[in-house]
Amino acid sequence: MKHIFIINPVAGLNDKTEQIREHLNVRTDIESIVFNTEEAGHEASIMKEMLDIFDDEPVRICVCGGSGTLSNALDGIDIDDMDHVGIGYYPCGLTNDFLKNFVEQGKRFENLDALIDGETKYVDYMRCVIDGNDNYIRNKLLFVTVGVAANIERISRAIKFLGGLSPSILYAICTVAALPFSPAIDYEVIIDGVDYSRDYKMIYVGNSVCFGGGFVPIKTGIDCRDGFLNVLLVKRIPAHKVLSYLKDFRKGELSEKHNDDAELITCKEILIRRKDNKSMNINSDGEIFVNNSWHIKVVNGRMKFVVPDKAVFVDGPVELIRNLIHS
Repeated sequence: MKHIFIINPVAGLNDKTEQIREHLNVRTDIESIVFNTEEAGHEASIMKEMLDIFDDEPVRICVCGGSGTLSNALDGIDIDDMDHVGIGYYPCGLTNDFLKNFVEQGKRFENLDALIDGETKYVDYMRCVIDGNDNYIRNKLLFVTVGVAANIERISRAIKFLGGLSPSILYAICTVAALPFSPAIDYEVIIDGVDYSRDYKMIYVGNSVCFGGGFVPIKTGIDCRDGFLNVLLVKRIPAHKVLSYLKDFRKGELSEKHNDDAELITCKEILIRRKDNKSMNINSDGEIFVNNSWHIKVVNGRMKFVVPDKAVFVDGPVELIRNLIHS
């Protein structure tokens, strides 16, 4: 079995290319191929090329970078390739949010030997058809947002020079800054065939526990293996309650404490489109897209994710949330 490593040298605060390559030189028991990305989105083309070359044998492709690097790499996988590729993830970014599914045990992924020798576990992913074009598809693990949350990501990139701040503080600042420029929009929203169309301030679609390093928008029913998406429809955010709503959004309590303004739904698929046919800013796994519509469908247990020994998915949302928020 081939072990292929895709390294993003600009992920995180330090380039780990030399460290990874030196370690692989010692692992003479595996056949490894190493690539460095050269530009944003290069991960997807490397992934696709490797799967085309090794289309008749099992391979493991380890993505070395942050959440955005992992997201870009997954876009290079066709659904027919899922059966013969195992996806490893060596965290080099600032947040590495998918590993929050393991809470403290996510640190096991920082052990390169443990990751190389790990076993594959099946996880869900989101298959996103963009603008109704089946040839324009993105594979996402974490979340899709439109409205306020997408604008938060855009602003955070504009002020990324404040990198010394923790991700949670940075996102809090960006949230306050984004609200005045994020009016409620009239969306067409179809969830499992039911029409939820109306004005929304924000729509959040999640497949995992966390984004932004510490935001947990959904408090219960979080499982990236259950075959369901968690959707939070936010109708409004009163100006005088911005900080309160932000705190409750971060803790997954928005729909509990403000059920007149926020609704939580569990589903298999969702279509989101602006009724005025204008393009939307979409934040998906930390990457910004500008498109007319997104049709998101969960694919249950199809992606093979490499998990190191002694790293297990945490069961029980109460323990999970407590560890995430108070770590």
